[in-house]
Amino acid sequence: MNRIIRSILGSYTVTLPKEKAPNLFNLCREKGVFFFSPLADEDTVTVKVSLFSCKKFLELAQIEGIQGKITERQGLPFLVSRYRKRY
Repeated sequence: MNRIIRSILGSYTVTLPKEKAPNLFNLCREKGVFFFSPLADEDTVTVKVSLFSCKKFLELAQIEGIQGKITERQGLPFLVSRYRKRY
């Protein structure tokens, strides 16, 4: 059910450096910023952030000195914006 809701509302996939990601996750939990599905690779962590909390998530990353990079956009809002000028 959550996957359906996330696909309708939209989400971003953000890539972070692995060594500083736990500090950011703790700060997000303290501030109430929602994120889900963290996946760790060799030197990066990929996490999904909801459309509504992405701005706050990236602001908290800058406070921690982390350069977060949006790698993917998913969901209905992005699909609609891609085709909005087509009839």
